[in-house]
Amino acid sequence: MPSVNFAIFFIVLSAIDVVLSKAELKLEDLQWENKSKYKNPFYVKKGDSFTIGCSLRTPFGSSVTDYLLEWLVNNRVFQADYDSDFEVTQKKVSNNLISEFSQRGISESYNLKCRPRGYSNLEISKQIDAISMKIEYNVDDPLRHNEKNLDFNCTFNGITDDDIEEILWYVNGKKIEEKDGRIYKISKHETYSQFIIKHPKISEDAGNVTCQIQTKTGNTLSDIVTVSSEPHVEFEEERSKNLVQGDPLTLKCKVSGSPAPTRIYWKSPKEQILNSDVDSRVSLKDSNATLKIKDIDFEDKGTYTCFASNSHGEYNATITVRVKDKLAALWPFLGICAEVFILCSIILIYERSRKKKDTENTVDDEAGDKLTNSNDNQVRQRRS
Repeated sequence: MPSVNFAIFFIVLSAIDVVLSKAELKLEDLQWENKSKYKNPFYVKKGDSFTIGCSLRTPFGSSVTDYLLEWLVNNRVFQADYDSDFEVTQKKVSNNLISEFSQRGISESYNLKCRPRGYSNLEISKQIDAISMKIEYNVDDPLRHNEKNLDFNCTFNGITDDDIEEILWYVNGKKIEEKDGRIYKISKHETYSQFIIKHPKISEDAGNVTCQIQTKTGNTLSDIVTVSSEPHVEFEEERSKNLVQGDPLTLKCKVSGSPAPTRIYWKSPKEQILNSDVDSRVSLKDSNATLKIKDIDFEDKGTYTCFASNSHGEYNATITVRVKDKLAALWPFLGICAEVFILCSIILIYERSRKKKDTENTVDDEAGDKLTNSNDNQVRQRRS
């Protein structure tokens, strides 16, 4: 009896499974997956790769083999060859069947559809538009010092101005704003955007410049150009440095360029290349951009030069180091003390001289008074 009940239960379960597997699919069960939920058209820059996903909500209890999603390119069922630039994958996540369509290096526009196999009336469609986009600029490589302007033109074809949300410019990953402290100018035209850097600096403007188009359908299109330059060297501190004998010396030079300088070295006031082999007090850090010398002495004073070189040449910057005696700070104090001593001596001598003169005047006055009194007495005696 229990075996009969088990058989009945198995038959019922199988029937339910068949019913579920044949459940009717609806259009709302089919949708674009994740970041592919953009409005038509789907913009891609020519030469770029992209992946777009399609998701089907399958009936409960179905397996990954019960349904299969297929792709149509310009209304033709697509089948990827092993060596082609296309790839199609499929996986089951919970009760959702997800298929991804990928292409490497798109070259032309086409219409793309996704549908469950065997359901020709159940499909979703998206227009894939390949956009031409390129940055050009006015300076012949490499960028050199004291260049007047850098003018960039980002041209694009295959997309209208009405479909563009905004065009952004980046220099070495930093978003450019016209209100920045540097002098930038950005303008947008029907088929291109212009970006101008006035009086460019190698330390800030050499490297990667990016033009980025944000479409109203949610796509991001980018093109990058690398501005190469000769090297540039500058000091983080002032062009001179004052030290006291015995102090440690630390000099840092800021090095830039595109490509980045491959060699950095220092020369002493005696035109010697500085390293620990030449002087045990010397140490170099930060790829030789930082120079340190222990126990600086008078003979170390003078002009130090930092050199940097890349494939486009060599550049250098100098800094003057002044070395004072250990007692240098004491000499002004001793001078002040000497001045105070001399001033006090003068005041003392003056006061003594003034008192001596006052004393002599007092004696003379007393002698005069006595003489006057004596004469008066003699006159009185004669009269009497």
